Amino acid sequence: ARTRRRGPALKVPGVGALVQNLSLASLARPYLLSALLIVALPSLIAALYFGLIASPVYEAEARFAVRTGAVSGIDAFTSAAGVPSINQVQDSLIVANYIQSQAAVEELQQSAELRSRYTRSDIDYFSRLRKDAPIEDAVRFWQRKVSVSIESPSGIITARVHAFSPADAQEVADALVRASEQLVNKLGAQARNDLVANSDKELRDIEARLRASRDRLNQLRVAEGIIDPQLTAQGINMLITELRSEAVKIEQEISTTERTISIQAPQLQLMRTRLNAIREQIEALQRELTQRRAEGRDAISAVMTRFDQLALERQVLERQYATASAALEQARSAAARQQMYLATFVRPMLAEDPSGPRRVLYPVLIMVGLLVLWSIGTSTHSRWQARNG
Repeated sequence: ARTRRRGPALKVPGVGALVQNLSLASLARPYLLSALLIVALPSLIAALYFGLIASPVYEAEARFAVRTGAVSGIDAFTSAAGVPSINQVQDSLIVANYIQSQAAVEELQQSAELRSRYTRSDIDYFSRLRKDAPIEDAVRFWQRKVSVSIESPSGIITARVHAFSPADAQEVADALVRASEQLVNKLGAQARNDLVANSDKELRDIEARLRASRDRLNQLRVAEGIIDPQLTAQGINMLITELRSEAVKIEQEISTTERTISIQAPQLQLMRTRLNAIREQIEALQRELTQRRAEGRDAISAVMTRFDQLALERQVLERQYATASAALEQARSAAARQQMYLATFVRPMLAEDPSGPRRVLYPVLIMVGLLVLWSIGTSTHSRWQARNG
């Protein structure tokens, strides 16, 4: 069989390049579309929002510090070393936390109508606070509009308030300073009250115990019918001593008389009767000192012991009362010296230029960020396509 030879293929100039360009365009079209959707369109929206819609934000700054009139111990040493005292640091932290708290929002709502300043209709929708926003949302919104920092080692608190007009920023910042002053005054009053309250409570406790001790002593006097058992015992002992002396004299007279007259003489009988009476009286007085008396009353010696115990208790309580009284006076003097106050160094001023938003910087940053994300995404997609053919 005869083999027929084929001639050279007919080539049309420019067809291959056209096909290649069409294939590249078909491949590049998804990347261009994604760049438009991911980078260009959001960047344009951001530029329009920050350039034409976003409301200007103004800043008012206040600087203040918590100070106390008296320092002691370690606080005085740290202050001399240029380091803020422990109490000063704690008070500064309390004020800084209060500024961003719900309590501050409620106080500012009463004193400066906080909500009305951030819910005005002339503020753009994305920046303003909803009028019906609950208190939790209002607190979170406020925390974005105020910033607080504490400088070390001075302890100066810097509060920056952002609002949508210079007057609002200044007035809210002024109200915030006043609220902080009220808080510091409350803290100072509470510290002074706590300092005095402990000493006053101790004094009142000792006073009640002393009053109860005196009442028990008076009840014992009434129950035993004795004002001072010590004096009573001394009187009884003196009486016993006198009776014993008289009994000795009578015994001597009896001994002398028996030598001159009859033992049965009426004179001697009278002397013996008198001697026996004196001895019985001495025994009765001794029983009164050592044994229970009539009407069930205790012996003088037992009453003396109880009186001595109550008297000693009263003396101890009286000394404690005197010490507690002096401690209370010292606490009051220390509380009078411990005056806590808020020293304001920089008052809020009326801003002339807005502090934000950055109408050029923010759109550029958004565009750059989106471009970086788009580049990472497209490169990842290209590697995945190359790997999977």
